[in-house]
Amino acid sequence: MRRRGNPQGRGGGRGAGQPANRGGGRSGGRGGGRTTDHSGDGGRGGADGGGGVGSSQYQGQRFGPGGDNQSQDRGRGGQRQDRGYGGGQSPDQRSNPGGRGQSQDRGRGSRYQDRGHGSSAGGQSQDTKFNPGGGGPRGDRGYARGGGGGQYQDPRSNTGSGSQAQYPSGGGQRQGGGGSGGSRGESQLKIFSGPGEINDDVTKAEDESVEEAKDAKDLSMSSLKVSDGPQPPHRPKYGTFGKKIKLRANYFEMTTDPGLQLFRYNVTIEPNPSAFPRRKIRRLFQLLLEEAPYLRGLCPKIATDHRAILISARKLDLARANQDCESITYHDDGQTPAQHATIFTFTITFDKMLSIQDQVNYLNARHRPVNRDTEEHLQALNLAVQRQPSSNPQIVTLTGGKKFFSKTQNEQQGLDGGLVALRGYFASVRASKFRLLVNVNVLTSVFYQAGNMRSLMEDYRKSLPKEATSDYCLQALSRFIKGLRIETTHSTKRQGRTVFGLARKPLLGANAMQASFMWKKPDDTTTQVTVQRYFREYHNKTLSSPDYHVIDVGNKDHPNYVPVEYCNVIPGQPANKKLSGVQTTKMLSIACKTPPENAHLIKPGGVRILGLTSDVPHNFGLEIIPDFITVPGRILNAPRVLYFDGACHTDKGGWSMKDKTFCESKSIEKLGFIVFDWQDISLADRKNREFFNEMGNYLRTEMRNCGMEVTFLRPDSGRMGVLSRANFDDKVEDFLLSMKTQGVKFLWVVLPDTNVKLYSSIKYYGDCKYGIHTVCSVKSKVVKLRQDLEDAILEENYGRRRGALSTIAQYFANHALKFNLKAGGTNQELNREDLGIVGEGKTMLVGIDVTHPSPGSQENAPSIAGVVASTNKTCGQWLGSLSRQGSREEMVSKLTPMIVDRLKAWKKHNKDKLPENILVYRDGVSEGQYKTVLREESPCFDKAIKTIYLEKEWSKRYPKVSIIIVGKRHHTRFYPTALDEAELSKGNNPRNGTIVDRGVTSPSHWDFFLQAHTAVQGSARPAHYVVIQNKMDLTVNELESLTHNLSYTFGRATRAVSICPPAYYADLLCERARCYLHDTFNADSISGVGARDRAREEWSGRIHPELQDSMFYI
Repeated sequence: MRRRGNPQGRGGGRGAGQPANRGGGRSGGRGGGRTTDHSGDGGRGGADGGGGVGSSQYQGQRFGPGGDNQSQDRGRGGQRQDRGYGGGQSPDQRSNPGGRGQSQDRGRGSRYQDRGHGSSAGGQSQDTKFNPGGGGPRGDRGYARGGGGGQYQDPRSNTGSGSQAQYPSGGGQRQGGGGSGGSRGESQLKIFSGPGEINDDVTKAEDESVEEAKDAKDLSMSSLKVSDGPQPPHRPKYGTFGKKIKLRANYFEMTTDPGLQLFRYNVTIEPNPSAFPRRKIRRLFQLLLEEAPYLRGLCPKIATDHRAILISARKLDLARANQDCESITYHDDGQTPAQHATIFTFTITFDKMLSIQDQVNYLNARHRPVNRDTEEHLQALNLAVQRQPSSNPQIVTLTGGKKFFSKTQNEQQGLDGGLVALRGYFASVRASKFRLLVNVNVLTSVFYQAGNMRSLMEDYRKSLPKEATSDYCLQALSRFIKGLRIETTHSTKRQGRTVFGLARKPLLGANAMQASFMWKKPDDTTTQVTVQRYFREYHNKTLSSPDYHVIDVGNKDHPNYVPVEYCNVIPGQPANKKLSGVQTTKMLSIACKTPPENAHLIKPGGVRILGLTSDVPHNFGLEIIPDFITVPGRILNAPRVLYFDGACHTDKGGWSMKDKTFCESKSIEKLGFIVFDWQDISLADRKNREFFNEMGNYLRTEMRNCGMEVTFLRPDSGRMGVLSRANFDDKVEDFLLSMKTQGVKFLWVVLPDTNVKLYSSIKYYGDCKYGIHTVCSVKSKVVKLRQDLEDAILEENYGRRRGALSTIAQYFANHALKFNLKAGGTNQELNREDLGIVGEGKTMLVGIDVTHPSPGSQENAPSIAGVVASTNKTCGQWLGSLSRQGSREEMVSKLTPMIVDRLKAWKKHNKDKLPENILVYRDGVSEGQYKTVLREESPCFDKAIKTIYLEKEWSKRYPKVSIIIVGKRHHTRFYPTALDEAELSKGNNPRNGTIVDRGVTSPSHWDFFLQAHTAVQGSARPAHYVVIQNKMDLTVNELESLTHNLSYTFGRATRAVSICPPAYYADLLCERARCYLHDTFNADSISGVGARDRAREEWSGRIHPELQDSMFYI
C-alpha cells in the first residue's frame, strides 16, 4: 500500500529526528514516498554517503547517510566508494563519500541507477538494499515518481520535520530529493547490489551431462540389477524457452577438504528406549558423548542423529579394551542419578567409511548411474553441519533434525490461546551438479507460551467458543495441556514434570480443596488428604488460589497433583495443535515475509544460530560460504486465455473477465437459496428477507452476464433458517431434504459465520446424501458488500458507488465460476498450440493426492486418496474419485479401480474413444518415496489399462504413461536481482512464469522449479516438479511449457495458480472429503458424536450418484 506525503509534495524541513539521527543543513527537492526496508535512512541531502538533513543511522553493508549524526559514513556529495571534499570521518572502512555521485549512489545529475540531487532525473539505484523511486530516464514516473515527504516505515530511522508520517522523510525517499512535481513515491527494497556471477564450471558440467544423454542412459542401464527396480529417467536436456534472467537462491555453497573421509557407526541401546520421549533419548546420547572415555576428547568431531548413528571425523579405536560398550545411568541435566535409575548399555559398531571426496567426484562426473545411493553421504554431511545447533541447549530441534528455533530470541509473537509463533531456521545439505549446497530458509512454527502455567491455561480458556459448555471446556483444556513439560517451584529443588492433564477425581477439573490422595506421613501413618492441606502441612505453603484447577503430573494409575501456581511452562515446546481460524490468520500475518525480509533474516541471523561459519563444520573438514548463490532462470511467456467472446489480456498472471462470457455456459433451473443464522442472534442483527433477495438478484445478474441461464426456485427467492449452535445437524438435513423434494439441484447457502462444522454438514448432506450442488457465502461478507454500496449512495459519491458495484459484481462472478463448473461447463480455455500434446485431444491428464489425519484427529482417522482426470482437450472439466484407506498410508491403495473410473469417464465424453497418453501429476509425495511410486502406483496404471482396453481395436494401442511428482513442502526460494524481473508491487518476488532447472536442481534426476503464479503476500514458493517416468517421451521444453500454461486453466480463478491444476484439483477433492468426516478429523469439536456422526464416520468414499459425473468438490 502506498501513501501520499504532504500535499505540497515538498521535502521535509530542518532535520528534527531523534538526537542520534539528526542531520545538519536544509533538505531539498520534492521526491519521497515510503520504503519497507529494515535498514534504511530517510532524508534528503548529498550522495548515498553524504550529509543531509534528516539522514538516519544506516546499518547496511556499504553506505549510510551522514550529516551531523554518527552513522557509518558522513560527508556530502559523493562518489560510490571514494572520498571527496567535505567528507567526514566514517567508521566504515569502505566508503567516505564526497563530491558528485556517478555510479550507484545519488548525486547531481546522475542517471539510470541513481537519484538526482535536486534534479528531475534519477532512477533506480543498484545499491545493496534500495531501489529508490523518483522520476528519471529509467523510472520515468513509473515504479516510483517523486512525491513529497512520503511515509517512511522503517522502524529504525527517522528524519526531518515537515511531514505527518510516522517516520517522515525529510526530502522524500531514502536517496533524498528527486524530481520536482512528482506524485507518490515508493522505495523498493532490494537485496543484492548486482546479480552475482553464475558459476561457469557448474553450467559447463550441466551442459556436458546432457550432451550424450543416451550414452549415459545406456551406461546406467547396463549397471542396474533386477533388484533395483524401475528407475527415474535422466534429464534429457535443459529448457531454453523464455527470457533468460539471473536469480539468487537461498543456498550456500559448501566446500570440503581434499580426500575428506567421514566414519559412520551404528549404535544400539539396551534396554530399548523407544518408549521414551525424544527428549530423554537425546539426553542419553548427550550423556554418552560426555561420559564415554574414548569419545570425550573427540566430541567436537562427532555428530549424531540421537537415534542410531554416530558420524566421526576420525576413526574410533573401538577394539582397545573392549570399548565398544558403554553403560550410562540416566539422569536429567543438573541432577544426580536417582537411586533406582535405569542403566542403559550402548553398543557402538563400525559401519563404513564414507568418502566425501568420492561423492564430490560423483557430482562432477559426466555420466553417472542414476541408481547410485547418495543418501548416506548426505546424511553424514547433514549431521556434521547440524552438529552445533542440535547440541545447543538453548536451541530447539524439531522432528527430522533440520529445523532449529532459539529459545532465547525475542522474535516470538503471541497467537492467543496459550500459543506463540516462534521464528526459526531450516538447514539441509543438498547435492547439485558439480557441488554441494546448504539450503537455508526461515521458518515460523507454533510453540506453547512459556512461563506461568495458570496464565497459559486462562489464555486457552478465553480462546474457546462462547457457546461451549463447561464440561467441554474442561475436557478441551485437559487435552490441551496433556504432554506439556513444566517445572515445579514449590521446593528448592526444581523438577521437570510432564503434565498428564487436569485432576480427574472426584471430578474433572477438581481444585486444591477437592482433589485428594492417600498421604503416607513421615511417621508412617496414612491418611486421605486434600492437595491444599498437603501443601500447608508438608511444604509449609499456603495456596493463594485453592479454588483453582489442580494438574496431574503422574499417570492414569498413579496421579500426582500439583497446584498450577507452583508450575512454570518450560520454554521451547512445540505445540502440535490444530489452530483456530483466528490463530491461523495471525500465524499467516507473522510468517509472511517478503523475499528481501527473509533474505536479511537468513543473513546474518540464520547463519549465526545455525553456526554455519563456526568451527564446528571446520572440525569435519567442511567450509560453508555464507553468500547466496546465483542461478540462471527464465521467465516463460503467458499463454492466451480465451473466453467465448475472445482472448483476455493477462497481466502479472491475472486477467479480467469484464464483458466476457464462459467458453461453455450451462443453464441452471430452480436455483435454491437458504440464509442460515443462529437463534441467539437478535432480530435486529438479522438481515431481512428483502435484503438477501436483493443479493440473490445480484448473483443471478452476474451469472447471466457470464452467459449462464438461471432461474430461482421462487420469485421471492431465499428461505431463512434459524439454527441452534449446540445441535444444528438435524435442522441442516431437514432444510436440504426440503430443497431436494422441490427439485433443487443447485443451492446458494449464506452461512452465519465461518463455522467449519456447519459448512461440513452442508457439504456432507449435499454431496453424499441428497445430491445437491452447494455454493456457500459468509453473511458478513455479503452484508459488507451492500453496506459499502449504501454508504456510497448516501454520500452521493459516484466514484465510490461505481467501485462498490464493481466489487459486488466481482464477488458474485466468482460464485458464477463455481456454479458453471459444477453444472459441467467450461469457464476458460487456452489456444490449442499452448496446450501442446494435450491440445490434440488424445492425452488424459490425471491428478493424485492423499490427505492424512491432522493434529486433533481421532486415533483411528483414515487417510483419504483423491484422483481427478480431465475429460477432454480443453481441460475445462475434471471429474474425480475418492477412497478411504489406512491411516497415514502414503500410496493409494485402491488406485487401479479409481483409474478405471477415470478412463471410463474420458471414454464417455470423447465419443467412445480412449486416450493414447496419460500424463499424471502426483501430489503429496516426499523425496524418499519417488521409487515407491514407481514400484507400487505405476503398475496400477498398467492394470487399469489392461482392464478397460479390452476391445480389439485398443488391445495393441495401450496408452503411454508419464508421471510427474509435484512438490510443495520444500524450502527453495528465489530472489530477483533486477527490477524488470521482479513483481515490485508484490514484495519483490520473482515474476510469474519464472522457471529454474539449473544450479540447484538434482544432479541425477529430471526436475525443475516453476513459479507460475504471482504471490499475493509473503515470499512466493515455487512448485517443484520431478519426472519419475516419461514413457510419452516428452521433451524438456514441452513439459515445462505445458505445466506452466496449464496453470492458467484453473477454472475457479482468473489468475494462474501456484501448482499445476491436476494436482490442485486433487487436493481440493481430498479437502472436500475431510468435510464428510469432520468429527473424525476434529476430535476437539464441540458437538458430541451422535448417531448421524457415527454414520458419517462410516462414509465409504461414495458420492451421490447424481453428482459423481461432476465437479461437485469445486
